[in-house]
Amino acid sequence: MDIALSRTNGHEQSTLMNRITKNLTKVLQDDIVHITFIFGGATYPLEGDLFEVLLELAQMRLFQNRDMQQVEL
Repeated sequence: MDIALSRTNGHEQSTLMNRITKNLTKVLQDDIVHITFIFGGATYPLEGDLFEVLLELAQMRLFQNRDMQQVEL
């Protein structure tokens, strides 16, 4: 599942990602299924003014976070 957020600054983005992870973890806590959430984000216009540029940066961060998550497992 992909989620694109608009009109959020870096702090709001981080807060929202933490809330999503916390709430979904709480719901799934007693189930046998284990799900990992990995996020990547970019901030308009600070980090780019074109959607494609922001998407590429967010994807790059997503992959970096995924690689870090795999190292921790």
